[in-house]
Formats: sequence, structure tokens, C-alpha cells
Amino acid sequence: MTAGKKFKQRVRARSAKTGESYTAALRHFRRASGDAMSEQYLSEQHPSQSPSLRLAVAQTRQREDPRDPDLLRASGAEVRELITRARNAGARLVQFPEGALCFPHKRVLSSRPDRVGPADWSVVDWDTYAAELDATARLAGRLGIWVALPAAHRLSAGHRPHNSLYVIDDHGRVHTRYDERFGSQTKIDFMYTPGTEPVTFEIDGLRIGCALGIEAVHPKSFTDYEAAGCALIIFSTSGQETPAPHPTPFYRNLAVYAGVNGCWISMASTLAGNTAIFGPGNVTPVRITDHPGPALVVAEVDHRTDSKPWLDRLRSGAYDAKMITDDDRSLQRTSF
Repeated sequence: MTAGKKFKQRVRARSAKTGESYTAALRHFRRASGDAMSEQYLSEQHPSQSPSLRLAVAQTRQREDPRDPDLLRASGAEVRELITRARNAGARLVQFPEGALCFPHKRVLSSRPDRVGPADWSVVDWDTYAAELDATARLAGRLGIWVALPAAHRLSAGHRPHNSLYVIDDHGRVHTRYDERFGSQTKIDFMYTPGTEPVTFEIDGLRIGCALGIEAVHPKSFTDYEAAGCALIIFSTSGQETPAPHPTPFYRNLAVYAGVNGCWISMASTLAGNTAIFGPGNVTPVRITDHPGPALVVAEVDHRTDSKPWLDRLRSGAYDAKMITDDDRSLQRTSF
């Protein structure tokens, strides 16, 4: 048997074991060993292969009291179980909803027991919170999987935390962090310090943007990420959206944004049936069925280029030369 055939068998065996696509399995061997054979075979057999990755998006329970260490530990255990399941499904990245560790309820933290008021973050069990984050990062490194996990990010004394999305790489390190910029009135007035900028990161050549909380009602966030070259935008939210039958407003918005921007958008939610992956064009969304509790949806996400050249032309002023600015019939707007 030739070396090339042996290598193909290794790739097929991994693909069958993990559920990865053949190309994803090829990339694993290239990363794992720097094997000259794998590098050569990949370049020869897939010279124009666009970047892709297997994405897992999680639905979790929502626990709302960050003062309770038992609840925080239960959430952490649930998150790590889903990370393991995602890795067994061949995922390179697993995304969690806002509130996966805890979604602090505005009344639980309110410094005014009789009504919603400024949050008292000093009552949070930060030690347990940090321990669960650390344990999750260690597992990500041990399994070799990227994790996008929302959590409150403490600032210096006297400042409210950010509502954040940690991106943990496949070595268990915090790669970057996105802070929600466009929060609800309650979040901004009483709970969190808003973020200041968009954040992107790359996995296997695929650029990914981050959104959080209620930013599904802010379409410019998604348009800006597409303009920045993102093939995928991950959006994590809680189950606190205004109750509505499926599809919810966030779900409908994201389906439209994916089509308009020609990119993939994933939504992780604690609301049953709201976790989904939306593809560009007319791709049918892949979603978790309407049952509560821990679950995963998995899909292969690629770098779509169908609409990219056209969108780039629009932004570059392609139509400027065709415009007429000195025709009276064009300038007059009050006659037929």
C-alpha cells in the first residue's frame, strides 16, 4: 500500500469516528503533526478549498442567582458535559447562550429589594464563578476545542462588570472577549458597563464575529461584521426575550440578517427551540426542537462567497459613475 493510500485511510477513519467532514479531518492531521504528506495531499487534492469548521451551538438551562454556589456548580457541570458532547460530534467550536453559567436576575441583584434598582455585585459568589470558568477552560484545552462562553467580566473596584462573551481557544486560553455594546435599558441603567468595540477572531482561516444579549435588534452590528470579512457571526442570548410563539422576533431577525449579508449566523439561547444556525441565501436553518434543557445543534459552516463580490461593489461606489446630478427631471420631485 502506498503512503498516499495509507494517509487517506487515516483521514477516513478519523472522519468516521468523529463525524467530521473529510476536509475537516484532513485539517486535523495537518495541525496535529505538520506531516509533509498531509500538507502535500491537502494542497494537491483541495487547491481551492475554502475555510470551514464544524460548529456546535448549545441550549442550556437558565439559572438566575449568582449568589448560590450550588447553582453555579450545576451550570458549570452542564456546560462541560455539553463541551464533551460537542467534541465527540467533531466540533471545532461550541457556542453557549447568555446565562449558561448564570443570568443574574435584575431583582436578585437589586440593591432596592422592593423594586428594580442598581445591582449590588458584591453579593455574587465570585470565587465559585471563577472556579467554574477555570474548570471549563481546562477542559477545552484537554479536548482541543474552542469554546464561546458568556459570563460577567469583573472590572476594577467601583465599576459595574461587562456582560461578556469569552472566546477560549483549543489550548484552554482566553483568546479574546466581546462585551455587549447595545444592552437593554435595565442592563445599561442598573447592571452592566457597555462594551466599546466589535470583536472578531479566526479558527482555521474562518473569521468569526461576536454579538450578545439583545443585539439581534441592532442590524448594523451584523452588517459591519460582514463588511469586516466575517463568514460567521455568533450571537448568544438568554431566554428572557418577550414571550412569543416560535419563531421569536430574534429568530426571525437573524434569518433575515444571514440572507441579506450572505453569511452564517448562529444563535445560542436558553429558550427552548430558539437555538439555531442560519445559513446564507436560502439555506434552511438548523435548530434544536422545542424541548427545554441541555441540547446541541451541529452544522458545517463554510466561507460563502456568492454575494461577497456584489456587496463589495456596492460599498466601493460602483454606481457613482452612473448617477446624474444635473438633470432637471431627476431633481424635480413634485411632478409626474
